[in-house]
Amino acid sequence: MNSGEQGQDGGVTISPGRRQAAGSAKNSRPARAPVKVVEDAHALVTWLVQRVAGFPKDVRHTVGHRLVERGLDLIELLVTASYTPAPQRGAVLGEANLLIERLRHLVRLGDSVRALSHEQYGFAVTQLLDIGRQVGGWAKMSAGA
Repeated sequence: MNSGEQGQDGGVTISPGRRQAAGSAKNSRPARAPVKVVEDAHALVTWLVQRVAGFPKDVRHTVGHRLVERGLDLIELLVTASYTPAPQRGAVLGEANLLIERLRHLVRLGDSVRALSHEQYGFAVTQLLDIGRQVGGWAKMSAGA
């Protein structure tokens, strides 16, 4: 097995004969779950960009623009958190949680002005709730590290 390859037991070989537990690299790399939350946020923002393109012009340049900008901010915060050492990660994840709440309100506004259908609103809110749960779990995991 070469250096850096994953073994059958989930550990990572860092040099011949030396093993390190998965997710416990010296540079505080994130575990698998945080990578999933970045992917989920990316998928939601991609979906939002596609929806915003169909918003009426007046709503697209106000609510739509903010939705996309806040979504991009969320991805940036989650990527930042994945490179932040565990002791300091909580503050970044707290900002991400606040941003998720802001996005929830913007999506609700999109529904209120009928730029999003009720089904689209339901989908976006469900995705935001899932992302929020993942961020909360990541924050708890980081606080215990």
